[in-house]
Amino acid sequence: MYKLSILNMLKYCVWAVVIFVFLQAGESSVEARRRKRKGADVSGPPSRRHRKHNKLNRNNHHALDSSLTSTKTDDTHTKTIIDQYIKSRRRGSRKQSKSYTVKKWTEANVTVGTKVDELSLSNLEQSLGKFGHHSRRENIVGRVIHITDPGLENSHHGCGHTMSNRHMIPNNETWVALIKRGYCYFFNKIKLGERYNASAVVIYDDKPGKIEIMNTIGTNVVSLMISHEAGIKFAKLADSGLNVYMNITVG
Repeated sequence: MYKLSILNMLKYCVWAVVIFVFLQAGESSVEARRRKRKGADVSGPPSRRHRKHNKLNRNNHHALDSSLTSTKTDDTHTKTIIDQYIKSRRRGSRKQSKSYTVKKWTEANVTVGTKVDELSLSNLEQSLGKFGHHSRRENIVGRVIHITDPGLENSHHGCGHTMSNRHMIPNNETWVALIKRGYCYFFNKIKLGERYNASAVVIYDDKPGKIEIMNTIGTNVVSLMISHEAGIKFAKLADSGLNVYMNITVG
């Protein structure tokens, strides 16, 4: 009986060992499956959330690159405009700056003479001129007054706020201010004519050469430029004591 008990204990021990080994094997298998699943999550295709996050990142990078490219382009364009402006300022007052508002210029036909009657003039001198960039293009007939600077009998630049021969301005008819170029901006000369209600301001060059196109922004009266040679002839007639008239027509 004692032997039987020992055999039964050995059986129980064997079964216990078998069950223990079986359980250990099962746990190992479960752990292996977990590790495998975890490894697949890391190395396999991304989840929906990860794919969305990656797509947003790519879109953000693309937007950032586009913004940087656009900024560089805008900076380059702005720098180009500034450089062009600086170059135009360095050319000096005699070289006309490039205008982006008015591409073409308009020619003016200018005739100077004495009045024959209310409808016609004797043709003493004639020339061509160019209307200012921002001037009105109109036909004008008026008496010519050669502007004289205060205190300077032989100076006709019209750079001040008044004129010494303003007493010659007619009260009941239109008149045209004839002014020499130099010593101040075209703007100042034209504004002087406007101050005394001139119908037009004609500026003649102070040197022989090609007729330029004046920058007349900020002015309202008809304004144009003529050559040095024509201006000298017109001024001589106006200073002769005759009532000389100028007829300006759009060319």
